[in-house]
Amino acid sequence: MNEEQAWDTVFAVEQTWGIELGDDRQAWVDAMLPFDSISAAAAILKVGDRQRDRPTIGDIRRAIIEIDAAMASRDSGDRESSGSDTEGQYVRDLPAWIKGWAVGRYKHGDMRVWPEQRLGYDSIQRYNSGFRTYVWPDQEGMPEDKMAEYAAAGEKLSVDQVFGLIGSTR
Repeated sequence: MNEEQAWDTVFAVEQTWGIELGDDRQAWVDAMLPFDSISAAAAILKVGDRQRDRPTIGDIRRAIIEIDAAMASRDSGDRESSGSDTEGQYVRDLPAWIKGWAVGRYKHGDMRVWPEQRLGYDSIQRYNSGFRTYVWPDQEGMPEDKMAEYAAAGEKLSVDQVFGLIGSTR
């Protein structure tokens, strides 16, 4: 992943667990750079399903490695002895607002922000004030009617379809 995706991953960890990593953010970013951003997103959801306590970098990295190994196995045609498919095993679903955000941003080019993004924007400014493109008051908010429209359009999308909109493959 690139540095911007690594920062997004770190903010997703903060939002998922309701924590602030503070001075540890850069270490987390550095630790995420070697990995695929889609695997990292799946790992956050996987670890979130398993534990409620604040995760360590190692928790997320181990989950990414597990996911990448499972995906490599699936891609090579291997299946578990039961013959079951692993599709959708790691990320069962995404919040409705993320689906709507992806439809608006990547299908319609609508770059306005959703209220759910505010925590991430505020965290960036608190700890990385040099990121001037991430100042919340400077962002144009998504109108409620558009949020509803995009959320409705994204409602039936699978996780793979959302990542496809974003331009990533799993």
